[in-house]
Amino acid sequence: MEDGFRFKTDNSAIITFDGVESEKYAKRMVGSSVFLFKTEIIVSPDELNDSELVNYLLVDEILGEIGLIDQVDNYSGNIVLQLILRAKNYLFLLMKIFIVLLDKINKIIKLKLFEGFLFD
Repeated sequence: MEDGFRFKTDNSAIITFDGVESEKYAKRMVGSSVFLFKTEIIVSPDELNDSELVNYLLVDEILGEIGLIDQVDNYSGNIVLQLILRAKNYLFLLMKIFIVLLDKINKIIKLKLFEGFLFD
């Protein structure tokens, strides 16, 4: 969250404010409404809202298809994907260093995972 603004869902975001430096003060502001003009929000073409990742297919360069993203949770900037694979639910921590390709048209995220990262 380099610029102080990151979408959490299509209708909510995590925002940092100048002058809010204590956790206690920040907690008082959680849930507050902030209104912006759509023209003030600039989303990089490479960025996705977390909610947009639902129904994307995760594919590893070596293993092939990993699974379809069923749900996305964001825990303090850590994106955790819930996948359905062979009728089981799995949680997967998505890290930028794994992403090789983000194909928005075909809804595919191609990854290069470390050996032994995934196991059954």
